[in-house]
Amino acid sequence: MSSRGSALRGPAGQAPLPGFDTGRDDASAGAQGQEVWASHVRDALAARSAQALDIAEESLCAFPADPELLLLAALTALATALPERALVLLKRYTKRYGPGKPAILLTCLALAQQGHVTRAWTTLQDEGLDTGRAAVPWFVGDGIMEHWLYAQLHEIHREQGRSQGQAQKCPATPRRGDAGAPPTSTHRPAKPRSGPPPAPRTAPSTCRRWNSGRRDGLSGGWRDYAAIATPVASAPVVNA
Repeated sequence: MSSRGSALRGPAGQAPLPGFDTGRDDASAGAQGQEVWASHVRDALAARSAQALDIAEESLCAFPADPELLLLAALTALATALPERALVLLKRYTKRYGPGKPAILLTCLALAQQGHVTRAWTTLQDEGLDTGRAAVPWFVGDGIMEHWLYAQLHEIHREQGRSQGQAQKCPATPRRGDAGAPPTSTHRPAKPRSGPPPAPRTAPSTCRRWNSGRRDGLSGGWRDYAAIATPVASAPVVNA
């Protein structure tokens, strides 16, 4: 990290201190060097100056690809509650220098400010940055905004615990077709038939028999006789 410079601004309402003029052109400002710009941004953050973001943006005009200034500008955007701007700067940093822990830490803080607390907390845990003691060594604002970092991590942890508690109190009801939901059957049992059972088939009321004529004195021949109605049993099936 760069050396610390003298205070950029006094209390609110006072003019900038001698040695740094925010109205100078980019060429003269860039001539001060990257370390001087980084020192001015840090001093503005330490003083909680309302001009901190403007100073950070000016430093990027002088050194647009400097890694420390990119991180400091992203931190300044977060301190001003501008997570979208911080993510743009962190994306520029990651494309050029890769995803390191300093950028991941600030990215998680930006996601939490956008309301993506669970995603931010999960990433912090995966990277081992979920406590202040573990995160400070990777924090670009070390020495000037450590208390702010601790407060941000505490708030993320608290919000994550609240979300988990609400999820346990109100478990989601499985919808039809969801994995693990009990299967639903569309088969309906057949309704029993109502009414009396069908009547059995009966033999014809008359039948023809051969009469020799000996009993009734008539000549022999076929005669019709009344027959008793009896159920007809089905014929047994004979296997061929």
